[in-house]
Amino acid sequence: MKSKNTKYMKPPNSDDCNVMKEEILNFDHIPGSTTCYSEDEIPMKIFNNNVKTVDFVLVYDNKPSRRSPRRFVFDNDSKNKIRNIFENNLVQEAGLKLDKEIVNHLTFVKIHAPVPVLKKYCEILKFKMPLKETKEEQDGLMSNFSFLWKIKYYFKKIIRTVVTIDPRKHYQEETKLHAEYSADKFYLFDEESPNFFTPTIRILVTDFILNRTKWSENESDLHSVGIQTLIDNDVYKTAYPIHDGSYTENGSLRNRLYSEWADLNKWIRLQPTDDIKNYLGVKFAFYFAWLGFYTQLLIPATFFGLIVVIYGIISSPSQDQSSSFICNNGSGFIMCPLCDKNCDYWKLSDTCTSSKITYLFDNKLSVVFAFLMSVWATFFLELWKRHAAVLSHCWGLSDYTSQSEHPRPQFLAKLAGSKKMRRNVETEQVEPVLSFWFYKLPTVVFSYTVVIFFILIAFAAVFSIVLYRMWISNVHSWVQTSEWTKKYSFIIVPSTAGVLNLISIMLLNSVYNKIANYLTSLELPRTQTEFDNSLSIKLYIFQFVNYYASIMYIAFFKGKFVGYPKKYNKILGFRQEECTGGGCLTELSIQLGIIMVGQQIFQSILEIVVPAIQNWFNNYSLNKKDSVDNINTCDKKQWVEDYKLMDWSKQGLFSEYLEIAMQYGFVTLFACAFPIAPLFALVNNIFELRLDAQKILKYYKRPVPYQVPNIGAAIIAFSSNFIPELIYNLDERNISFVEFSTSSFRTADFPREVAPLFPSVNVSSCRYFGYRDPINYKHTVLYWKILTTRLLFMFIFQNAVFIIKTGAQWLIPDVPQKLTDRMRKEARLITELLIKRETELALCNAESAAMNKSLQKLRLPEMELLLENTN
Repeated sequence: MKSKNTKYMKPPNSDDCNVMKEEILNFDHIPGSTTCYSEDEIPMKIFNNNVKTVDFVLVYDNKPSRRSPRRFVFDNDSKNKIRNIFENNLVQEAGLKLDKEIVNHLTFVKIHAPVPVLKKYCEILKFKMPLKETKEEQDGLMSNFSFLWKIKYYFKKIIRTVVTIDPRKHYQEETKLHAEYSADKFYLFDEESPNFFTPTIRILVTDFILNRTKWSENESDLHSVGIQTLIDNDVYKTAYPIHDGSYTENGSLRNRLYSEWADLNKWIRLQPTDDIKNYLGVKFAFYFAWLGFYTQLLIPATFFGLIVVIYGIISSPSQDQSSSFICNNGSGFIMCPLCDKNCDYWKLSDTCTSSKITYLFDNKLSVVFAFLMSVWATFFLELWKRHAAVLSHCWGLSDYTSQSEHPRPQFLAKLAGSKKMRRNVETEQVEPVLSFWFYKLPTVVFSYTVVIFFILIAFAAVFSIVLYRMWISNVHSWVQTSEWTKKYSFIIVPSTAGVLNLISIMLLNSVYNKIANYLTSLELPRTQTEFDNSLSIKLYIFQFVNYYASIMYIAFFKGKFVGYPKKYNKILGFRQEECTGGGCLTELSIQLGIIMVGQQIFQSILEIVVPAIQNWFNNYSLNKKDSVDNINTCDKKQWVEDYKLMDWSKQGLFSEYLEIAMQYGFVTLFACAFPIAPLFALVNNIFELRLDAQKILKYYKRPVPYQVPNIGAAIIAFSSNFIPELIYNLDERNISFVEFSTSSFRTADFPREVAPLFPSVNVSSCRYFGYRDPINYKHTVLYWKILTTRLLFMFIFQNAVFIIKTGAQWLIPDVPQKLTDRMRKEARLITELLIKRETELALCNAESAAMNKSLQKLRLPEMELLLENTN
């Protein structure tokens, strides 16, 4: 999008040369406003002298600390001394400007980053900054896309009232050339633009300085570095960038985002990703862009899933051989007891309701749905890569790598004094190297040993739930219960087990998250990105097991190794669970629904209620007389108002990402067992996106805008009746499907410890689920035929999905061709611009040198006469 206020370059004349020279000499020259938004739109946060913007705030308490001296390293006198050293270094060494304001016994240290400091650190941090543009350059970028852009413009204009955001209310990223900033080549950059040093740049530079400034007088003490250590030891209470205004008052980007983006009434609207990036940073913008993209693609998945369920409702039970026979003729089939001694014979018709529910999810369209979901997952990943590549390029992060990042302060402090050093080719800084054999390998081995230990704990939790289900089944057999309880026990038992499993999942997650953070810190990753990646792996591995273990047990193991009435396989004296007449798919659906939906509801409540309670508590504490008296009666200054809000940790988005990642697993891995999973995911994400936005804008301090470069068939084969029904339809015997899928057992062969004590009927045989010979009870040929077909189906299904995935990856490149062409064109234009400006500057310097040489040849009287004439 072309800005209306774009200033085009022209060849420099003598005046331009003088301006260049003055700018070189006058390093404090500030070209225009340093705010990203117009002054009539957003109120500037200023110092008391009404000149400088507030880029960061430090807060400390003037009152002596009442906390236990054992908790902190420093006493009150030491804290004052350390603060003086730290703040003096911020001013003298880093060049920041400080201003203090006391509100009762709280001191607010307001920090401003001057333009020379911003220039210096933009070069150190290798930020990409906007270049000056010419009309030819803009035309060159837009010429190939003008027709498409016109179509896109008119299309957006038509549907803007329904879906798209209103460009009149939201900032749109300009189409400008960006290059790595160099102070020596300032004439290439658009420093006169009011958007040049954006609030994001100012905050990132200030945060970088705060995390690397020393607070010890001892120059050799390399460990005494960074604001975080001071906060941990109560030298400062907190450090934060401030919001640009209240979320309830007009005139700030925070208010605009809250009313136009976070409002639930705007749920159908697209997101203003550029505004999100400018206010919250690239990390948050990528998260919300990813969540929005994923939510949009859930719409076709939801449509497919609803078709499966609707087909099951319309066609059941007339077209389902299993449920139709169970409900109509099942009373004539006497089934073997489900437990030892205390259980009675039962009729197959008792599972009529269960079989009907199973058919809703396990019908003829289930295979098609599973195949479509596999294809959907592939296309989602490939299309997201393309979308992420476009966003990354638009935000100037195409060639951003972890090596471009500067090391974490904790990394440098731990390796202070190390003799093993190397130069980073990206940052051109000399950095210490972590020993692989003596530190990295032992800590990684220790970390993942602990991870494996917690995974075993998660398996133990699932095993205990399985034992509970076995025990409760025995209890139902000898405790007198109502007919309703017996009839719907197939729902009651898995539901209670699912709730217990959900509780254990939440408890284990809360404990493990703290352990994982500690282990990752112990590994000492070099950069914040490496820290995040290592933590993500640990959390995902554990949560994968924690969430999915119980579901995989039901899908692949329950009812598969039960044995037969003469020889049941037992665990701790309990018989293994068996599936009902309709199979285990009903129970699998219940388990999926409870864990997936319950976890989403629980997390949503926590994300809204906990910040609201914490925010109320902060306000209550600040209003107490022994705290900050009359803090609310003073001027409503933003740095004071933001102090009451909650801090946003660097790992704050991890829980959000993992929550959606687990949901994605439910939708893709187990969708065929729960076809309405995409519907629940879609509804949840619509609320999740807006509630997350509300939470961040309303209850939290403004986060530091860190930069980042980006961010099943087996169930059908083993849990569904699809394969047995397929074999049954090919079978030439004239028997029902129930007779086909069950075996007969002579009651006289029951062992004494298994036979029912008080049978209600006297029968010579009963039936059980399995494919065994009625005489010797060995597996029949049909059993091996079905097992082979299951494995063959898995092989065919998996390879079909693999072929489609490979084809999709080949047909859909990670980077769109249009973007590739654009990046090449931009690289060429940047090179041409650099050559052009270097040539112009060289000609300018040559003219100045020639003029100086001519003046030197003049004799002194002639020079004085020339000066008099000039005056």
